Order: sequence, then C-alpha cells, then structure tokens
Amino acid sequence: MIVEWTKDRVNVIPCLGSGGLIVSKVVLLPGFNDIPDDQWNQARINAKDDIDRKIIVEVSPEKKEEKIKAKDPKSGIETETTVVSYTGKSLKKMTPTEAEDIVKGTFNLMTLKKWNKAESRDSIKAAIMNQIDMVEKYGEDQAKQKNTSKGNE
Repeated sequence: MIVEWTKDRVNVIPCLGSGGLIVSKVVLLPGFNDIPDDQWNQARINAKDDIDRKIIVEVSPEKKEEKIKAKDPKSGIETETTVVSYTGKSLKKMTPTEAEDIVKGTFNLMTLKKWNKAESRDSIKAAIMNQIDMVEKYGEDQAKQKNTSKGNE
C-alpha cells in the first residue's frame, strides 16, 4: 500500500498481531511510503485517526471483506467473523502521470531504489533516478551544513 504521510516529521506506527501484541512497526517518512499490504493492515488500526483526518492518505485503497468461520473447540459453537483488509495499487499499475507524481513526493531512498528495480517504463525510471539524485544531494548538503556549523563552535 502506498501511503502519504503529510507531516514533516517521522511517524512510527506499531503493527498489531493476534491478541493485540505489537509484532513490528511501520516507519513513515514525510511524503509517500510503500508499505507491504500485510504490514499496513496490521498498522492500520493504530493509524485510523490519522487516516480519518487525512494526515495519512492511502493511495487507491481497495477494501476486501472475507468471512471466516471458526468452531470453538470447547463449546462446539460455530461463529462467523468478517475480516477486513486493504490493498493498494502498486507504482507499476499506475498511469505514468500518477506514478511520476508519487515518485516526486517520495523521499525514502530504499523505496525509490526498490521501485527503480521493479519499474520498466523509461519515463518513470528517469523520474525515479532524478528523485534519488535530489534526495542524495539534499542529504549531502545537510551533512556539509552540519559539519560547517560544528567548525564554527
């Protein structure tokens, strides 16, 4: 699921497994983030308020409902539960315009490099490479600025 974190800080969302235990976490950087669907579904319950307030924006979400029947081993009573999950459109399935807009708003180098390996469209690969260069240059500029300010202390 591609999600946009609209704040200018990092957000860490715990992923809940069965029994409500935290099994991992999702880290969102400002801009667009590509989170595996199964992991996003575990984190989504803790992100619901931010999704409702449009602080986290899911890109092209598709809701799936699956009915699961289970029989209690002690009582023998059968129950039916509806499990809701969400999937999103991958970058490869987006139109070139959609994909380029997502790429330009992505600042996570690992995500950009993953997309670059998976993408076959030349225009999108070029947009990804340009974004990688921009993010790396920003990081280098920040490091230089930090080193310069240390030298003035």
